Amino acid sequence: MKTLDPKKLCSISIIVLLTGFIWSGFAADDPDDLLDWYLETGSLEFADKLREGFPGSPHAAFCDAWEYMGANDEKARELASALVQDHPDFAHGHFALATILTIGFNEYAEAIPIFDRSIEILPDFMLSYQYRGIAKIGLVDYPGAKEDFNKVLKLKRGYAEGFLLRGVANHELGDEEAMKADFEIGLQLNYMALAAIPGDLAKGAIDKAIETAPENAIYYYARGYSNFVKGNYRPASQDFNKCIELVTGNSDFYKYSGASKIQIDNFEGGQKDLNYALSINPDDPEIYYYLGVLMNDHIKQPAMAQEYMNHAIQLDEYNALYYYERSKAAFKMLDYDQARDDINMALKLDHRRGDFYAQRGNVKMKMGDPADDYCPDFRKALEWGTSYNLKRVMKKSCRE
Repeated sequence: MKTLDPKKLCSISIIVLLTGFIWSGFAADDPDDLLDWYLETGSLEFADKLREGFPGSPHAAFCDAWEYMGANDEKARELASALVQDHPDFAHGHFALATILTIGFNEYAEAIPIFDRSIEILPDFMLSYQYRGIAKIGLVDYPGAKEDFNKVLKLKRGYAEGFLLRGVANHELGDEEAMKADFEIGLQLNYMALAAIPGDLAKGAIDKAIETAPENAIYYYARGYSNFVKGNYRPASQDFNKCIELVTGNSDFYKYSGASKIQIDNFEGGQKDLNYALSINPDDPEIYYYLGVLMNDHIKQPAMAQEYMNHAIQLDEYNALYYYERSKAAFKMLDYDQARDDINMALKLDHRRGDFYAQRGNVKMKMGDPADDYCPDFRKALEWGTSYNLKRVMKKSCRE
């Protein structure tokens, strides 16, 4: 049986990518509309509106379960199971549980009948067909998967992920011409959509596409970006280098090449690429962000990191990561007031990142706040998953 790699994606809803879809007849006081918009965009704004406007509803409970997927799959399954039990006729609850079983636990056979129930309740629920198709690939049912992806593309025209997933099924069925056609359309619609395909599901298909068209930079770009998003920085760096060979003067190629090199400890090469990207496109906040990460985490120049983050935030004031990185810089410079303000802003924009809670707990501790104030942040960090080592400080300061 083929096993899908359950990478710890932040939330599948975040990577349900926009592809020109416009929701007609949207009503701000309709929980079904709000939930559809949440799944379409991944925006926490819609989840918050559901919680505030419809507390105790299955729609709000769905958001609670969905947000934990990839960060704390056990918690996500627990909440989704309770949602299905409490609201057995709510299609999204079955969809949430089946998707968590598929992506988080590779329990494909268990997920299929739950997807079936979701579709029985809501026959045109596109995402249930999409993730049921992914589960079928896990069960090596490639014809069934292709059938589901065909349904996805009927329900949502111009959907990049749908084309790419059908391309994967065609690859597994040995139909390379159909696979190439699907990949060409899907990547023209949105090259980032490849990163939304879970784990290594699309690896064989994109590798084959590159083998058959080695001069096509978009294939390297898509594979490189997918590897970059999933933390596979060395192969990502190789793909971005190939992109630069094939097409000169593209700021995104240099940006992601530089960001990848930073992660494999090629700091000089990373900085060179990022500075070149900046010379091409000085209005891209991500370039300043990656330069700030380089200064903050590797070269140990927090003042420079702070300056880069100032530029990034001026260009995009709604990116939580920029405030988090600036909070880290202020913390290193012992400016705890600024560090606190920035991390509070980061959490206001995105409450689903364990590292944000860990950073705020550290700031509170340095500012002399009582343990009853910062320990809840450390517990939240562990709940969402964090790269910070909190065991020692929690053992010393935090009561069970």
